[in-house]
Amino acid sequence: MTLSEIFQDSAIRDQLTVFSDAEKDAIEQSLFEKGGKTHIKCLIRGKEVQAKKEEVVRQLWLKRLLGHYGYSRDRLSCGAYDFRCQPDQLFAGVSETIYLMRCCYFHGELVPSREASACYEPAYHIVRRFLQAIS
Repeated sequence: MTLSEIFQDSAIRDQLTVFSDAEKDAIEQSLFEKGGKTHIKCLIRGKEVQAKKEEVVRQLWLKRLLGHYGYSRDRLSCGAYDFRCQPDQLFAGVSETIYLMRCCYFHGELVPSREASACYEPAYHIVRRFLQAIS
């Protein structure tokens, strides 16, 4: 199974440009078939979960936080959006991510659709949680 097969709509696939090829390749290599459905092992929970579009995007974000920003697994939890890190580190990561997403949107690389929302929804929840924490 490939990311192209999960994100069949090319407009949606193109929205994944916020992630590096290395991040996408690593997630793609972790996909496997089980019971006739595609699954992925969660980078945080270690649990096998069905690789729906939103789960794949969640794992891409986790890959970014773990690899690019150097977060340790014990500082992140999946599902509750519980971040255990220094506020400046979280702010830097969120700021860069939101900026990249903003660039995709304002430069016309984002085609509004239900599938695009599935890609951007986890980021929305991250920002929302962050804003709630600093309010």
